[in-house]
Amino acid sequence: MGECYYTDPSTEIYLGNASDVLRSLPADSVNVVVTSPPYFGLRSYEGNQEVIWNGDGSCEHLWETTITVDKPTLGETSALRRGSTVSKIAKAVEVKGLYHTCSKCGAVKCSFGHESSSDEYVSRTIEILREIRRVLRPDGVVWWNIDDTYVTSQRSGGKPRDLCLVPFKIAHLAQYDGWFIRSIVIWEKVNPMPESLHGWYWEKHKKRIKGKTEYVDCPGCDRCNPNNGYVLKRGSWRPTEGHEYILMMTKSGKYYGDAEPIREPLSDSSIERAKYGWYGDTESPYYHQLGHLDTLGQRFSINGRNIRSIWRFPTESSRLSHYAAFPKELPRRCILSSISQKGYCPKCGAPWARIIEKGNVIACSKSSKYEDRDYGGNQGYYGDGEYVGITYRDIKSIGWRPTCKCGIDETKTGVVLDPFVGTGTTLVVAKELGLRSIGIDISEKYCEMSKERVEGISLPMKLW
Repeated sequence: MGECYYTDPSTEIYLGNASDVLRSLPADSVNVVVTSPPYFGLRSYEGNQEVIWNGDGSCEHLWETTITVDKPTLGETSALRRGSTVSKIAKAVEVKGLYHTCSKCGAVKCSFGHESSSDEYVSRTIEILREIRRVLRPDGVVWWNIDDTYVTSQRSGGKPRDLCLVPFKIAHLAQYDGWFIRSIVIWEKVNPMPESLHGWYWEKHKKRIKGKTEYVDCPGCDRCNPNNGYVLKRGSWRPTEGHEYILMMTKSGKYYGDAEPIREPLSDSSIERAKYGWYGDTESPYYHQLGHLDTLGQRFSINGRNIRSIWRFPTESSRLSHYAAFPKELPRRCILSSISQKGYCPKCGAPWARIIEKGNVIACSKSSKYEDRDYGGNQGYYGDGEYVGITYRDIKSIGWRPTCKCGIDETKTGVVLDPFVGTGTTLVVAKELGLRSIGIDISEKYCEMSKERVEGISLPMKLW
């Protein structure tokens, strides 16, 4: 089940396996989930991360151990050549990527992300998502930050150098398991990690000086003599990875969403285009009117455009010893778009929604006829079939109303869950926004990191 590691009026942190802790939480109690689980086959994290999956719970397991490290270090390679046992290799080079199989009941013990294949990793992910679905409200949203990886000779279930397609396998199986896949957001990193990638090229053949780290030109050998001292390098070039994926999943087709807090600014080209008729018709009666920014709302929403599915922001540097902490901007967008800023009914849990006031619609047609009509913000035809192009209107938020009929004016604050809390970035953002949050991690070190960061945040003077 796990233990409650830390609690304050707005935050709870649990130390334990995510699946076990999730089973102890009340059903339909979480409004939004924002998390970044351990990625498949990419790295090992601090502390004992191993979990037993499947098998017989009453079995006295007899473990058979293998290494699941994709790219062995020089020390690992040397140890393997000497014929050392797995335990000696692990002790010598501090390998944390171990995979244990019980020879008696077939149970598996490994860290999440160190499964024997990407398919096994995806299956584990679906199991965890089932526990999340139980605690998520019917109108809740899950944001699942995940990266892909490549098959290597150390992995089974694919061709070496082939993409595992982990995010898409998760999306496909989650959809089959009952989830609604509402969007696959691309997080474009402005400052991605560099990668050493080369194509095919000729290079002067060099040999290492014995006992040193220096290299000198090869005096001649069977490899380079036929090519005037050159050797052909056959690199497996590809573009440098500069993005990750964020799966937006919902428990039902009727889920809460709020576009207003995360609208994107209008582009300069959109503002410039608003000075003219849609077809360059400067004789439009709205030409001069639309040329002023204070009336742009008649053509565009002055609050900006709906956010796109490509999110561009950098990673954040940190002194915390965690390899994959995402920046605060990621959970900020996910939380603000999926949780009611006003709050929820304390009786039934239904969210309060914005009251939107829509301004007049302006429709621009191909002809010289321009009229104020309500075309619903769409393009199409009206009347005798005249094409009206695209219509726009100003949208203003003027208040909130409950979506239930309980008749209670009071509200309760929404709950954010991160089942792989790591350094606690999701909890920090939730507390800064005045929300309640729950974090889970199997590592005591990461629970302590999260606790220290959350304690350094003061609740806003006024909650939603």
